[in-house]
Amino acid sequence: MKKNLLILGNVLMVLALILFVFIYAGQEQHEFLLSRKDAFENMTVAMEQVATNYLIGEQRVCDSWANTINTCKMTPDEAIEFLSASVTSP
Repeated sequence: MKKNLLILGNVLMVLALILFVFIYAGQEQHEFLLSRKDAFENMTVAMEQVATNYLIGEQRVCDSWANTINTCKMTPDEAIEFLSASVTSP
């Protein structure tokens, strides 16, 4: 009888330990997924800011070209020639 009680106690302790491991692993996985989600959101916001700043810079370049073309009263052909000379990349 004592032997059966001892075996039952050991089985219950092993089952409790396995249950604890499963619960702990589930919580850790949940925290990991939350941190990955936060990192993705932060990266998305940062890339949005980079894209916004790039587009603002490009808009300023276009505004500058438009101001020069309007100030110098260029014809369409002169404006195309001016812009072709201004653009350094193909």
